Amino acid sequence: MRDHTKTLAVSMALLVAAGTAGCTSTGDRAGGTRPITPTVLKVFNTRSSDELQSFVDQVRTLSGGRITLDVTNKWHSADDQAEPDAVKAVEAGQAAIGFVPTRAFHDLGVTSFDALSAPLTVDSLALEQRVLRSDLATTMLKGVATLGLHGLGVLPGPMRKPVGLTRKLIAPSDYRGTRIAISASPVSARALAALGATAVASRFEGSSMAKYDGLEQQVGSVAGNQYDAAGSTVTANVNLWARPIVLFANTKMFDALPASTRALLQNAAVAALPAAAKIQAAAEADGLGQLCRRARVHFVDATAAQVAQLRSAFSPAYGWLRSNPETATAIDRINAMRSGLQDAVTTETPSCDTGAGNPSKRNAVKPIEGMWRTAFSKTELVASPLLIDQEEINDDNWGTQTLTFANGRYKQTVTNKVKSGSNSGTYDVRGDILAIHQENGEIFTMRWSIYKDTLTLRRDKTLGVGPTPLVLKPWTQVATGG
Repeated sequence: MRDHTKTLAVSMALLVAAGTAGCTSTGDRAGGTRPITPTVLKVFNTRSSDELQSFVDQVRTLSGGRITLDVTNKWHSADDQAEPDAVKAVEAGQAAIGFVPTRAFHDLGVTSFDALSAPLTVDSLALEQRVLRSDLATTMLKGVATLGLHGLGVLPGPMRKPVGLTRKLIAPSDYRGTRIAISASPVSARALAALGATAVASRFEGSSMAKYDGLEQQVGSVAGNQYDAAGSTVTANVNLWARPIVLFANTKMFDALPASTRALLQNAAVAALPAAAKIQAAAEADGLGQLCRRARVHFVDATAAQVAQLRSAFSPAYGWLRSNPETATAIDRINAMRSGLQDAVTTETPSCDTGAGNPSKRNAVKPIEGMWRTAFSKTELVASPLLIDQEEINDDNWGTQTLTFANGRYKQTVTNKVKSGSNSGTYDVRGDILAIHQENGEIFTMRWSIYKDTLTLRRDKTLGVGPTPLVLKPWTQVATGG
């Protein structure tokens, strides 16, 4: 099945090329109408499409389709310098807008975001949202002006946790003498050095962790990158730091836009924050479910005393950060915003014993388990009004299709007169939502319902991608689960 998540830029470009249907029109001299050509803004996104989706949606909604974002997702993700290079590319005018984690800016001379990466400071998604909704985020964004950029907003990212590979990473002494893989960040490197660890920049993206004692990653990334080696541990109640993401624009290109468009982009960045936080929470819940089903990683907790010891051991890093008066003020303000959120870390702590990660509780009732089959011709696929685009018309997507769900794993096979093949992965069921996680990294999310022996999968654009071959026809049960 084709990779939908990597083709947003192509889809957006095709949308513009297809004409201006649906856009507002103005009268011409002959008394007819003249379509308004959408404003197309090129975007470099170093993250996945999911993390930018809330901004894309807000721009589309607020502009009524008059502004189109031509997005390149995971821009140069295989490059260790992708994040700072993306900033430089937008600065050079290669794209109008960039979407890059805040950690990328320190080495470019912008330190206004450093407080967001201070260890044990932004320690919950709830606190991160509060900080990013405040005027503190607005103040931080002004720092990018020195690079010829205009800050649009900061969206929430996941909490990075200690992942132990050769040992548990709980107390400060556990870090001493270790090699810890990190996403390149001067602040994170300083913090780990204070614990006696050597931080080594890694691009992750599934690259081997064999030469490391541990890593700092969010739960969803540990699951998606298959970093849950046998006997590995995640310190569940310790969030080392957050990984928020900055939306910024090339100042000259931004200033050349009409005032209404500039205001719309700013408003879209602010309006996208709640949905972006939900996307992060959902990704963590999905990752937790995968880790719990695979049962290779163990979730461990630090005691209150060990957390206090970590905070004390980070003192050299705090001293370095506080040598910048603006960063010191920002850290103090973030700590003050924690009032009323003291229980947030506990509430958000992942566990396989309770909540979404527990396979026995999350999927206590599993009517979807079993084998399901449907069939349709290539002609039916081509003629379907559900077709997303022409790239779906290929020999992997028609014929007799079989879906098998069992014990958190799924397998899909297709057979037709041209070829036969299969793909597999994991799946999650939450209420009437089915999320299929393919082994190549694609995620398909749809609504599902069952009546007697018939399974219907329905596309819901608010959830994500629902490929046409899965939603074109109902599926008949040919074997039950159990």
